[in-house]
Amino acid sequence: MIQVPIPADSLRRVVRRVLDTAPYQWREESDATVVLRRWWNTLVEWLAQLAGNHPTLFRLLLWALVALLAAMAAQAVWVLIRTTRRRAGPDGTNPARGSAIVRSAAWYGTEAERLFREGRFAAAMQADFVRLVLELDARNRVRFHPSKTPLEYLAEVPAETRAEFGGLVGDLYRYAFAGVPCDADQFAAWRRLASVDRYVAPA
Repeated sequence: MIQVPIPADSLRRVVRRVLDTAPYQWREESDATVVLRRWWNTLVEWLAQLAGNHPTLFRLLLWALVALLAAMAAQAVWVLIRTTRRRAGPDGTNPARGSAIVRSAAWYGTEAERLFREGRFAAAMQADFVRLVLELDARNRVRFHPSKTPLEYLAEVPAETRAEFGGLVGDLYRYAFAGVPCDADQFAAWRRLASVDRYVAPA
């Protein structure tokens, strides 16, 4: 019988293909993985024995675990509600529509007076404008949002008062944002025009 020699590269391919199969794949597990797997297998065996030897106790254990999971879920929901609920602060503050906290209109009016007494007329004008917008929001004439610019409120006020409100906004931009000097008389004149009743009929 004539023996045909097998090429060395073919033999190597066969051996490599066999060694690449799952039974020959050796992966060394970490100590933590081995310990966790051993604990898990022990727990499964213990539960199986408990279910077979003491079925009533096994059912009680299952119900206790279900009650524990329900309590944890209720706790998570309670924490979520407390975290996201909007609440008024002790100083009359109210969360705005967004993440910023906006104080009441009365607070901004008082702040404007304080800044006026300190001679910070441009800052007083800014605070008083927020007071006006919050009062208009309370009467459903504008929708307050802390990210809005003063100019954005101009399109929301009634058409018959838009020109006067536009002058108010223009002065605010000129004194508070453009840096034009503002004195006490100019602020007092501006504030007389910043009455909420000028832009909506009294409630």
